[in-house]
Amino acid sequence: MKNIEEIDKRFFGTLLDHVDVSKIAIMISADHSTPSIHKGHSDDPVPLLISGNMITNDNTQRFTETEAKKGAIGLIDGVQVVKTGIDLFKT
Repeated sequence: MKNIEEIDKRFFGTLLDHVDVSKIAIMISADHSTPSIHKGHSDDPVPLLISGNMITNDNTQRFTETEAKKGAIGLIDGVQVVKTGIDLFKT
């Protein structure tokens, strides 16, 4: 947990110190899942987080696969991620 907190502080802290958060949105995902049960990559869905002042809150609380299933975006194909993000940024 301390390592994650340190990464958050050094990466996101530095980022947030140098941007106007009212004018940006952040999109975080992964390029593939790696379930430990498979001991390798899989084509299982990965969570997608899109956050910013212009993004409507869907009341999800955590960045997990289970919580992502409850989100407003739903299940989309990987090729739809960037377009979905851009469409959300525009509204």
